[in-house]
Amino acid sequence: MYVKQGSGEKHISVDRIQIGENAKHPDLRRIVGVEIAPSVVEGARYFEAENNGILDSPRVEVVVNDGVNYLLTTAEKFDIISTDGKTLPEYGVNGVFFSREYYTLMRDHLTTFGVTIQWIQTHYPPNVFRTVSHTFTRVFPHALLWYADGNCFLVGSNREIAFDMEVIDRKLSEIEGPFAGLRKFGITTARSLLSHVIAAEDVLRAATVGAPENSLERPVVESYDFRDYAAPEADRKLSNLEFFLSLRGQGSAGDRIRALPGKMAEAFASEGEYLQLLKRLLNGYPAAVTSE
Repeated sequence: MYVKQGSGEKHISVDRIQIGENAKHPDLRRIVGVEIAPSVVEGARYFEAENNGILDSPRVEVVVNDGVNYLLTTAEKFDIISTDGKTLPEYGVNGVFFSREYYTLMRDHLTTFGVTIQWIQTHYPPNVFRTVSHTFTRVFPHALLWYADGNCFLVGSNREIAFDMEVIDRKLSEIEGPFAGLRKFGITTARSLLSHVIAAEDVLRAATVGAPENSLERPVVESYDFRDYAAPEADRKLSNLEFFLSLRGQGSAGDRIRALPGKMAEAFASEGEYLQLLKRLLNGYPAAVTSE
């Protein structure tokens, strides 16, 4: 993907065909989607209304290849690398996308101010989630963990990830703009967006000390104990949610958010209340307690 921004041309790679949302951004000059299954590319023809007809866009290049192999065979640097790993526990083999080697490839293919983002669902067993977080933060000098609508996002960079409140507010205020899809999640301002930050690399590293690293030589994400998935999915999500709640507001990320102007602290606290209510629901209690 190439993004025209000012006088500089930025490069972005997406390792899946799920790039319809990216195509909504008019500044993107070239979008590279890497997909291993030709049938997925062919199937995208049936969802042109949902993916904005990306296969016919002159800005889009679809590469049928493995995401790891693609990075191994290109010397190109990217400003953004967007990726996901396996989305369901029963999907095997692609735990490599949670490995030290893959994270290293992404890190080494970033430009100076480039960032990478990986989507991780919260149904993974707590020990697997900690392994992924541990591996990610051992590779990327700077990282942020975000939580939104039942999913987590690990963002990594070789530089500290800055928050430009003015730019974020301007982008999110465009009702018909490329970020309009976030409005249904209540993300309409910089405050509402940054309230979803869980922790930065310092807290994540301290919280995952002792977790095994996932690598090609020791693929612990793939070679899991059957007991890891014996607990109901709701219990796994609850355990991960409690982990997130224990990290929020601590360390460098909490300090940076509290230092932001305006009512950032209030927005951050309100998101914490939402997570507490979600915790109640996962525990089988009503979201709110009322007295007669």
